[in-house]
Amino acid sequence: MSLIEASSRDRIRTAAVEQLKLNGLIGMRMFDVAAAADVSVPLIYKLFRDRNGLLTDVLSELYASYVKEDIASIRNLISLTSGPISTKVIANNIVPISQPRRHERRWIRVQIVAASVEIKELHERLRIEHASLIQQTVQLAVEIRQRNGATRPVNLHFFATILFALVFGLVLSDLDLDELDTDAYRHYMEELLSTYLEP
Repeated sequence: MSLIEASSRDRIRTAAVEQLKLNGLIGMRMFDVAAAADVSVPLIYKLFRDRNGLLTDVLSELYASYVKEDIASIRNLISLTSGPISTKVIANNIVPISQPRRHERRWIRVQIVAASVEIKELHERLRIEHASLIQQTVQLAVEIRQRNGATRPVNLHFFATILFALVFGLVLSDLDLDELDTDAYRHYMEELLSTYLEP
């Protein structure tokens, strides 16, 4: 791939994410992506095969990037201390459920998972990404448990899966007119984290 194609590919990806956020998955049109990226529609087809190819490339990366940001944020918190890691601090980092940025990310992830039902290539890519993210979360949990001196046997794969399900499921709270009580959710998350990450 030439440097020009690589540059175009990056611009197309960025434009596609912008269009997804602006118009949603159903409203994203190749013409709009091409215009925003300052490329031709045929170039998009050349580089990504078709709309589903573009969506697979962009959506799988977007899905993973949100979780990777959270993992990096927790790793950063861990690097700031030398002793045991407070599950309260971790819970405070992952709980801010009413932030507009988190709200937007939850809904984009729901759209991505829904699209993977129709786009088989995306489904496969998400399966691989998700397995990697679960593994990264398990590794992070192992590191926290070691720092905390936790030795009680636990199933960390199950823990990571439940954690993902809880965070993903928060989209349901977005449908409720009565916002989920953040303090109650934070307390629940602290309890869950302490069960798996503390001695």
